[in-house]
Amino acid sequence: MATENAGEGGYNTRAPVRRPQTRAPSRLRHRTPDQDVNTNPYNTGGGSGPVASGGGSGATSPTGDTDANGLNTKAAAVPRRVQNSTALRLSKRLLLPSPSQYSKLTQEWNKLFQEAQEICSADPTQRLKKVQLLHKIHSDFVSTAERLGKQIIAEINLPLTEKTITPQFEGIGIAGGTKYIVAGCFFKLNDDRRGMYGGAEYAMKAAAAEMRAMDAIYKSNVKGLALPLTAVIDYRGHRLLVTSILPLGTNTLRWGSCDGGKTFHDEDIRVREIVYQVGQALNLKKHNFNGIDLYGPIDFEVHEGKVDGRFYALDTARIFPPTASLHQAAMRAIIIPCDKTKHVSVVYLKEENWLAEALEHISVSEADGCIYEHTSSSLLVVYKRVNHEGRKSSLRSVPAVIIQPAEKTSSEPNIIQRTSSTGSLKLNRSKTGSWIKETRKHSIDSMSSSRDGDDSEDKTANTVNTVTESPSDFSDSDSFEWSDSASETEGEFSEAETDDEGGLNTRATFLTNVDMYGDVIIVKRLKNSHLYYYLRPEAVLENSVPLNSECFSNFKTSTEEDDEEVRIATKRVRNDEIYKFAEAIVSSEVLVVNSKLLVSELHSRGINIRYLGKLRGYLPLSHKIVRNFLLMEMVSRTIKNTIRSQMRAVKSTESKDYKEVLVKMFNLVLGSSQAADRYWQWELKIQLLLKFEDDIFGQDELPSPDHDLREHIPSKLALFASLQKHLGVSFAMTIQEQFQEDPTLFEQSTPFKAEDMSINVRVRSLPFHHKDMEVLLHELDAQETAAWTVEHPLDTNIAIPSYSAQRESDKQLTLLGRPQKEDPRFTVKLQYKRQKLLAAVYGTNSLEAAVGLFKVAEAESRVENNTKALELVGSGCDILMKSK
Repeated sequence: MATENAGEGGYNTRAPVRRPQTRAPSRLRHRTPDQDVNTNPYNTGGGSGPVASGGGSGATSPTGDTDANGLNTKAAAVPRRVQNSTALRLSKRLLLPSPSQYSKLTQEWNKLFQEAQEICSADPTQRLKKVQLLHKIHSDFVSTAERLGKQIIAEINLPLTEKTITPQFEGIGIAGGTKYIVAGCFFKLNDDRRGMYGGAEYAMKAAAAEMRAMDAIYKSNVKGLALPLTAVIDYRGHRLLVTSILPLGTNTLRWGSCDGGKTFHDEDIRVREIVYQVGQALNLKKHNFNGIDLYGPIDFEVHEGKVDGRFYALDTARIFPPTASLHQAAMRAIIIPCDKTKHVSVVYLKEENWLAEALEHISVSEADGCIYEHTSSSLLVVYKRVNHEGRKSSLRSVPAVIIQPAEKTSSEPNIIQRTSSTGSLKLNRSKTGSWIKETRKHSIDSMSSSRDGDDSEDKTANTVNTVTESPSDFSDSDSFEWSDSASETEGEFSEAETDDEGGLNTRATFLTNVDMYGDVIIVKRLKNSHLYYYLRPEAVLENSVPLNSECFSNFKTSTEEDDEEVRIATKRVRNDEIYKFAEAIVSSEVLVVNSKLLVSELHSRGINIRYLGKLRGYLPLSHKIVRNFLLMEMVSRTIKNTIRSQMRAVKSTESKDYKEVLVKMFNLVLGSSQAADRYWQWELKIQLLLKFEDDIFGQDELPSPDHDLREHIPSKLALFASLQKHLGVSFAMTIQEQFQEDPTLFEQSTPFKAEDMSINVRVRSLPFHHKDMEVLLHELDAQETAAWTVEHPLDTNIAIPSYSAQRESDKQLTLLGRPQKEDPRFTVKLQYKRQKLLAAVYGTNSLEAAVGLFKVAEAESRVENNTKALELVGSGCDILMKSK
């Protein structure tokens, strides 16, 4: 992927200020009335998901600066670096001032893709041409989507009139976030602006679920149902789901509901049969909605193309059933004792009575209780309000109050008061939705102003439940942001004021940067978890009975029997499958050697990544190496969510501001300082317990509550590499080499500098050419096996039954060693043929071609042709360096 250079990779993210537009820059709607369709079936006329009606080229803005595709042509700048010649042509044409000069390819991704999918491939020659064409279309689409997606996110904090790609505001729908339509691509920014998911972190999970469901439909091999080109783009903490625009409109819906179940379309018998086939292929259970038998969720849509008559699947995220909670009390909570000699502990609360139970756990009455809430995440902190009369005044002994954010002009605090369902305890929550963070000066000044006669703030300060709000440090993940003020004031309190019964809870205060006394409980209260926590496709396909997609949803079309079947399926995954995987690791049937193989093995067994803690809990303490590797994987993913949340809080377009967030966290996690010690001893443990399962740590693994988790990480160097991979961040090669040669450099308090790193775009996509590629490789294997058998009739140990089996064989080879004895001469010949095929499809300088060379080198080494093997490895490394 392209790296971020000075000036944002050549993009003009600080375009000249334009005068306000008198109307929306383009009239691209979600479901526009049917209009005359022009010859281009992929005009960018808006859509639900990747939909577009035949509305012509669209209207331009009155200023003439915005074209029909929503692109502000005057503000755009040609990128400096171009990795792909096709991408160069596309990017240049995108920036031309006249829509008539746009490349046809940029507007007709779907037509090109669908026609390539339908190419007859009866013989290997036709199939090879089809795969080559599909790969080229996919590669060009991803390159264009990556380029435009980076631009959209880079401009996310610019005023509307300065954006080169403007969002669509009319008729787009409420789910999925802000939408953009440009150059034949439909972008959905997963920002949870409507609060449906409980935070951007969970909206991003929903986008991943949608692409996962599309992949499952594609692999089901059901004929007659088309899918759009699809990719997910991650950059600067934000996520975009990108699809090719489809030729759909207001009258094209043939199956499903687009209005929350008020109406349901099932009139077309052909579509009904296709949906039934998909449901049966995915092991989904038939259920009834308003007298209609259906498979899958109610809001799964199938449209008929206005121009081509194809049937297109949309809104696939909820195809698979959500995971069930196996606890009668569904809300997980972490108790942080005031006594630092006691460990934090996990408890579960009942949804309907969670607040009363939380107060009971920390022995606090409703009259004395306080709730500290983040309005856009799932975390709530319940603690005791303390009467500070007579206590020595200090920063942390001042009761928390609601302060007026500095940039607000109104004299009234921005507060919503509401009464909890448990009684008189009131919850004060700010509309701004941030974790409560403040510096020392901000707190003291605000407290002074509230005492100096401002009636509105005095009134608020006397409320039973009060919070301190700072608009500068927003976070919407299940984690706490690091605050400098905590480290600055650490150790300023006497022993009499801290950690005694009812005294200052230093761990909770450190986490939230708000004074908290006595025991504290952190409650994880998920919002609409059925929209993002799903059973994996592999788990559903392997289940003994079909499962209802609508279990636990708000449509309430599932029976108690349906819900129980999903509970049993969830239990099978969480207990049986994870236990079997742990047994396979203990018996050395599977060797966990890197993150990619771990994730692949988990997913193949239907296990979600969020159950990594459960897997680690099943492994005996004697398997220290694997347990440490799993902990590092969990730590990396937890820190990834924290950093993403912090980057989303940055309100700037400058690259340096995002790099400062990253380098600050890298120094905290990998450096050596008092702040780093507290992070690894206190904060990270609680983050891990909130994100993963409650049995992450063994009983004898943490001898004290202050035990440092760094003792269970393979090495800081390994964690450094893991964080770069998960975050899409890269440090200069010279910097990485320095740390590899001298790991003691990590012992500095600030080992990293912002100028040494770059922020990359991470792209995941659905390569729809893989099925045909597998057939080609299988045919090649069979052909070479047959030829070798004729030449060597006495050799019976070379049979390769299928390409899918060979893929499993390759995986076993990596994990365990060669699974069967083959003639090494045959392996050499076969790997050369495969490498040649990979180079023909993906290109001689592609990653796939490089991997093919490495496999040939391995085969050559087995026949002791080491000189040739070294040459091949060198050629593969050259390709990798060029691709960088």
